[in-house]
Order: sequence, then C-alpha cells, then structure tokens
Amino acid sequence: MKESVEDRLHRLAKRLVELTDRRKIQWEAFDATTFRYERASGTIWISSRDTDGSPPYFLGVENDDGVTLESLRTSPLMSPPEPWDDELEALYETARRQALDIEATLDNILKDLNEL
Repeated sequence: MKESVEDRLHRLAKRLVELTDRRKIQWEAFDATTFRYERASGTIWISSRDTDGSPPYFLGVENDDGVTLESLRTSPLMSPPEPWDDELEALYETARRQALDIEATLDNILKDLNEL
C-alpha cells in the first residue's frame, strides 16, 4: 500500500526535527512566525497560522518556482489531535530557535549580566 501524503509529510517533519537538532540544516526567518529551509529542489516552511507564534502550525513544501505543493497542519483547538501535532510543534520551536539564534542571544545576555 502506498504511503499517504500526510504520512510522508509527518515523516519529513520528524526528519527535519532530527536534522535541525543536530545542526545539519539551517533555517532562516521569513517573517516573525515563518521559518524556511531552502534546497535547490524546493523549500520547506513551518509557520504559525495566526502569526502569534502558537498553534495551529503549518508545514509546507514548495517547488523551486515557489508554488506550495503540499501542506500539513496541526489540529485546531478543541479537535482530536493529529498524529503529527507533536512533531510540527517541535519543528516550529527548533526552527524558530535556530533561525533567530536564540541560544547565542541568551548566552550573550547572561554573559553581560555576569559582568555587572
């Protein structure tokens, strides 16, 4: 039986979380709540649909012309959870932290405070 698009995108999200955690891929901020990973073959993006940094999250796949081919979203509030909700939330958070270089900023602030 052929794997569904949702299952393939779920598997993609898991792999992206793993590679991001290992610093094998680099995300860029597209705007305050959308983060992109670009390859020659296409672009992956993860965003907060309501632009508030909170769920629901969307994972999208674009071709090299910028056309969104497929997307996957977390379940709406008050709805039964989707199997991929945890991975999309983890991917959003890891992509955001990396793209905004949050760790370095926190380290620098702590270093500055230690010098006081």
